[in-house]
Amino acid sequence: MLDASPAFSASDIYKRLGEYGETGRRNYQFRNMTVDVLLPLSVLPVLFLLMRKALTAFSLRQFTRAALLSLPLIYVTFDLVENSIVLMLLRNYPERLDALAGILPYATIVQRLASLLAIAVPLTMLGSAAARRSRKASLPV
Repeated sequence: MLDASPAFSASDIYKRLGEYGETGRRNYQFRNMTVDVLLPLSVLPVLFLLMRKALTAFSLRQFTRAALLSLPLIYVTFDLVENSIVLMLLRNYPERLDALAGILPYATIVQRLASLLAIAVPLTMLGSAAARRSRKASLPV
């Protein structure tokens, strides 16, 4: 899968597409039009609400709050961009779309980074807030 292990050259991408065979490319296309669309769209509300909950424990500037709240949307946007590029490459195979193939690995990297941040940042914030509450509760009155 091109999104599971990015290839960083158009030649490598097209070599892998060729190795999938006709059936493999059809299956990959079907997966991209179903699971790879439904999954990010279904986790978007969860990630957004998780981030919103994490932000309630902190006083942050409006820009910082907006930037953190945008992480789930950035993840989903780049995931859908990545899926769209893969679909275009698959639909046009064996015709080469080298410009799109060149963009694909970078879209994958941004998508992965944004997904990790959309999960790790709010969990870290919630953990930090819980630790602060625990410290406050254990202080003598």
